[in-house]
Amino acid sequence: MKAKAKMNSSALMGILVFIAVMLIFISIPFVSYAQTGTLGTASPEVYCTYEKDGVQFDGDNLPAGTYDVSFVLSGMAEVSVLQVTATYDTEQVTVADAPSALLSDGENSQFDSIGYKLSDGNIVFGFISTNEDSSAVNQDDNIIATVSMTFASDCDPDADNLIIVSENPNHTFAQADYGDGYKDEYAIVDDGVSSVEGYDGRLYSMKCDVTPGLGHSVTADLVIMTDTNGSTKGIPVYGEYKVDVYDTAGNLLTDKCTASSLTVNENNEAVNRFTLDNLSDGVYHLTISSQYAVTRDDITVKVNGSDITYGQIPIIACDFNKDGGIAPNDVVYIYSNVLGSDNQVFDLNGDNGVAPNDAVIVYSCIGTSSYDEIVIQ
Repeated sequence: MKAKAKMNSSALMGILVFIAVMLIFISIPFVSYAQTGTLGTASPEVYCTYEKDGVQFDGDNLPAGTYDVSFVLSGMAEVSVLQVTATYDTEQVTVADAPSALLSDGENSQFDSIGYKLSDGNIVFGFISTNEDSSAVNQDDNIIATVSMTFASDCDPDADNLIIVSENPNHTFAQADYGDGYKDEYAIVDDGVSSVEGYDGRLYSMKCDVTPGLGHSVTADLVIMTDTNGSTKGIPVYGEYKVDVYDTAGNLLTDKCTASSLTVNENNEAVNRFTLDNLSDGVYHLTISSQYAVTRDDITVKVNGSDITYGQIPIIACDFNKDGGIAPNDVVYIYSNVLGSDNQVFDLNGDNGVAPNDAVIVYSCIGTSSYDEIVIQ
């Protein structure tokens, strides 16, 4: 979730002092022929990870306890100056007096720390390159700082209500090269926003997520099956559908389960779409059910390093008497609702009405009580 700016007066005073110290350091002359031109071409992001006893936890569902919280930078190849400023809820979060790791640690580091602040509800880290132009960094992830934090209670709903990164470009920013000067930078602004009132410099978008999801997403559309062969005309199913997720041992993963219902997408098209978030690499089993649907329990999902957009999953959506299969007595419900006002569930062909041609789909599915297996990968 995107961090929100929230700075109190004491935090601001501490940050102004911090910025002053930083300016003293970076006012040292640097060679002006350092290569420039990369600023604005990268897609940097600052995010947090939460680890306890070697296990990564999801910041969106963080139980009470003590964690090693790392601020991480990704998406840049060269950095000259970097600063991250945040506040934390002192009633819910206790922060250690000193970090356990900094970007400047180690003999091979090409950065100097210009100090840090971890007290009174304020978090500040700052670094400058020790080179004449910039320092190379890993584009995938670079730990800016790691600090121990204790959360007094389960985060409700998630940790980004308790740790809030400043969006002020004076407080949180990344610069690519000393040759670019000290005003143009990456900051937490939306794409296409090149300036902020009160800041004299050109800005480029840098994302920030205090609670990024773990793993990958799987997205699919639920559509009406029109015959025993599994055919579909792409008409979305009506009503709420429950999508349960199981691991290979048959355990229900309650934090991964979801539900979907009929909505309108960005193209003004009706869809019944579900998205499973934060799936780690591995194999999963899905069960999809609804009030008038024959339950699908034949879907295998194989996650391997990337998000998945599957497409359409046909559903037998005409088990109106709820006996687990399709028979002539299900057709009766179509004719009984031809003149009904609340009858969208019986509109199987998507023409916004109920008529005998909807019964054709029921007849075409008679005898069906199961599906062919689907593998999503």
